[in-house]
Order: sequence, then C-alpha cells, then structure tokens
Amino acid sequence: MDPLSACLLLLTCLADLSASETEWGGAVGGSSYGPSSVQIVGVNVVTVGIPYGFQCIADCYPDCKYTWTRGNVTSQGHELSFQLLHVIPTQTLSCTVFNSETGDSSTVQKTLQVTAGPSNIQISGPTYLTHGAESIFICSAICYPTCSFSWTVSWEGQTLSKAQGSNISVTPYTGTVLEENLICEAMDTVSHLYISSSLSLPVASM
Repeated sequence: MDPLSACLLLLTCLADLSASETEWGGAVGGSSYGPSSVQIVGVNVVTVGIPYGFQCIADCYPDCKYTWTRGNVTSQGHELSFQLLHVIPTQTLSCTVFNSETGDSSTVQKTLQVTAGPSNIQISGPTYLTHGAESIFICSAICYPTCSFSWTVSWEGQTLSKAQGSNISVTPYTGTVLEENLICEAMDTVSHLYISSSLSLPVASM
C-alpha cells in the first residue's frame, strides 16, 4: 500500500472512531443525568447556641449546582453550617439541585425541631436537714420546649433514694447520718441534653 492510501485509511478509521464515541457518550464526556435521589443529611433536632452542619447529596452528572435556603438566607455548595441564636418553633432547610446540562432541578426540604437549654439550673430549699423532719426542695432550669427533672439523694457515695419531678421531699435517712448530698438533673425532653446541680446539706438534731 502506498503512503497516500495508508494515510487516507488512517484518517477514515479515526473519523469513524470519533463518531462512534460521540454517539455512545464515550470519550466526549458521557450522558448527562439527574438530579435524582436528592436528600439532606444531618440531625433532626438543633439546640440554640450549638453549631450544626448538613450535607445535600444527589445523583447528578455532570456536577450539579446546590443552593440552600434557610429562612431568608441563601447559600451555595454541598454543605451548610449554621448556629441558631434565638428560639424559634421550627427551622426549615431547603436544598435545590440544578443540572445546567439537562436544565432539570429538584428541591428537598427538612424541618428541624428547635430546643434551648437546659441552662441556669437552681435548687431552692432550706440550707440544712433536720432529723425526723421533712424538707421540700424545688429544682428549676431554663428549657425549651420542656425539661424533665430527676433527683438523687446520697451519703458518702452511697445512693439513699431517687425521685422524679421538679420537687422532692427529703427526710434524713437515719440518726447517724451527718450530711446528705442532693443532686438534681434537668434534661431537655427533645434533645436529651442535660445539666445537674448539687447541694451538700448538713443534718441537724431536733
């Protein structure tokens, strides 16, 4: 075969190969698709004052554009980070995924419960216990939406009694106890975050 014929044959083969790859989406770049299976990944409950991060994921080719909306705030990218500074009933996140090649878009939303606290826990009551007498103590804390309260009464590391609720009635365990330790734990009923406070109460004779 003369050089000219060989060159023409090579060019013909290359042209056929290029057309085939274009038709089947090979070397030229592949077929565009999506977005589909869009979802927001992250927690379902957020607490005021704590930073959180979320991800928006989707099946999409080529890379899609991600737009977040949170209230009146919009941002771009796969990830969203924020921290609430005030209590609101709920927080809704919206992620819109757009494929510039296909012109298609898809939006998904996630509604978050909002909690606050617990904080500023306090135990109110007398400053000492009296043998044979009942003393009432009240535990309070700042929580949203609500807190549950639990008590532990101990002496020298041994648990004497436990109780539930914001109030507790305490009577010294025996006549030999000189001091009792009172612990209140406040737990947010939604986030399950908790704090505690304790009192060391001397026991006096009547």
